[in-house]
Amino acid sequence: MGEFSKDIIAREPAKDKPAETGQILEKFLVFRIGDYNFAIRLMRLKELIFIKRLIRIPQKWPILMGLYNFRGQIIPIMNLAVKFGIKHSREKLHDKRLLIVNINEQQLGLLVDRGHQIMKMGSEKISPLPVFISHHIKYNYIKGFCIREPYQPLILIIDLEHLWSSEELDYIGQTVKEYQELKGK
Repeated sequence: MGEFSKDIIAREPAKDKPAETGQILEKFLVFRIGDYNFAIRLMRLKELIFIKRLIRIPQKWPILMGLYNFRGQIIPIMNLAVKFGIKHSREKLHDKRLLIVNINEQQLGLLVDRGHQIMKMGSEKISPLPVFISHHIKYNYIKGFCIREPYQPLILIIDLEHLWSSEELDYIGQTVKEYQELKGK
């Protein structure tokens, strides 16, 4: 599936209820960072866009790449490759995608290599992480994983509510506030 806009997302309800099974299927956006596939609930996504220009800010937290003017609103841009400890590609910034999401009443931009597709899935398709993986991953923001087809790469399901601590969200919010005060907004 190619790139899509807010209009396409708006036409897609976040949940479907097939008449034949009665099971509720949720929609997920599958995206890629490096060699890994991840997914978030589609209902959390506001928009998927190409990033044009980033406002770089001096700070000490490498996950916070900078700020982005999204239709007149300044939003922080978070580098998920750094957050997840993934060696990221050397692609130019304008070749990457930005997921605009709402997390705990705060709008954030999540930098990813590309957005793949929208996938429907029931909760029974999400499996807990196997011991050999969960032993190495000690993060509560990974809800589980799914595999679309046998011998296909697994997709890690990300729970955005647990992706950032309250301290991190406070820091992000304070950074945006200080930037707006400097700009006289």
